[in-house]
Amino acid sequence: MAILVVLLFSLTGCWDQRPIEDRAVAIAVAVSRADQWAFVFPNVAVTVSNLGQIPPGQEFYALVVRAQTWPEALRRLQTRMSRQVSLGELQILVVDKGLSHAAVTRIIDDMNTDGSVPATFWVAAAAQPLAIVQLTSPQSIVPYYILSQYFDCTACHALTLGEHAWQWWADDGTPGDTPYLPLIEARADSFTVRQWMVYATDGPPIAAPPPITEGMAYLLGRVHAAVLSVDVRGMPFELDRVQASLRESSHLTARAVIARIRIQVKGNIGDTPPHEVLSRALEKVIDRAAAARLTQLCAEAIDWTNRHHADPYGFAKRAAWQDNELAEDMSSATLSELPVRAHIDVEVHVQGEGVMR
Repeated sequence: MAILVVLLFSLTGCWDQRPIEDRAVAIAVAVSRADQWAFVFPNVAVTVSNLGQIPPGQEFYALVVRAQTWPEALRRLQTRMSRQVSLGELQILVVDKGLSHAAVTRIIDDMNTDGSVPATFWVAAAAQPLAIVQLTSPQSIVPYYILSQYFDCTACHALTLGEHAWQWWADDGTPGDTPYLPLIEARADSFTVRQWMVYATDGPPIAAPPPITEGMAYLLGRVHAAVLSVDVRGMPFELDRVQASLRESSHLTARAVIARIRIQVKGNIGDTPPHEVLSRALEKVIDRAAAARLTQLCAEAIDWTNRHHADPYGFAKRAAWQDNELAEDMSSATLSELPVRAHIDVEVHVQGEGVMR
């Protein structure tokens, strides 16, 4: 009987768990350069019966604390809360775009070390992260959150620019791979995402211009429903629903990474000059013009990342895996900064639709 009593008290279970009404569930976190941390929570006053009566701006609330590290921020946050802070449902982390590579790495590593935060949350950068995470929209209601819903909807956007915490952690910890984050820009009471922030080994993070970001997306297989404009015989054509698939092989040399890239693109002709009749011969001309435009776009993206000593594509990582004897003689920093010499082959197949087809 004594043994049974001891075993009874040693059994695991839910006895130490708090009910949901006693927990404050954080769904978003923002970190500024001024060591300010904003934690966003759903408003507990929102219920099913009054959901339609509460404006979007009151569905969530934020608390701001000042701290230098993640553990310190949590400690100071908890001193201001009447409920236990829960981070198991965290959806997005927004960091100041001015934070250094090392600073972002420290935050994400600390959150991974914490153990209570699943590494599936999104990570993004912004010029004013504390203001960004407090944006609300009638597009989403409690318990859904607009920023995370935006990145969750991968099929909604022309380019898939979202990055999970585990993706940053993997890229950042792998020699020959440069991490990057989507840049969220405020637009009045809304926002837009058109660029990647690239975090090279040395120097401050740099925002890739939108055309460079587009070229990077083709080289990373992140294009699902893009739009591409081309000129053919002095006439403008616009391709829509452009999708791209990528095959790549690379090998390592002492001075560079040699990458052979083949991109296959499919799309539809969405806009043509008035009364222009599409023929198969004209479609082939459009194919070649689109392939030339995309080849240039990708080459410009590689030139840009080479100038900033970055390899967000992971070419050096895969080349080092193939030629590990040569890679052993290189430091992680050297491997990550090797220039990429790319041979790009783009094949495009477009077609018209409707009566023109």
